Amino acid sequence: MYRQVGVVLNNKEGSPYLQFREDVIVTAGTILALQRPKDQIDYLVKENKITQTEADARLAKIPDYLRFNVLKKSDVEKKGSKKGTEAQGAENF
Repeated sequence: MYRQVGVVLNNKEGSPYLQFREDVIVTAGTILALQRPKDQIDYLVKENKITQTEADARLAKIPDYLRFNVLKKSDVEKKGSKKGTEAQGAENF
């Protein structure tokens, strides 16, 4: 399972930078993923969690300077649970 811990933004010159929204401990083996906000919204539509109209309204609110959400894989996984273990539309790095 992944949770959002930060974002990748563009500064005024267009250069990307990473901003954490909470304290994050990153050690060897920690998995971080990048997720485009549009990909997450498209996934919600595909899974019938929101309508296309709701998706369009959410997409209109995403600022141009927001490039990616930064997700961290949870340290604790529930035994036998596969639901939510993959970040939809996310790219591990």
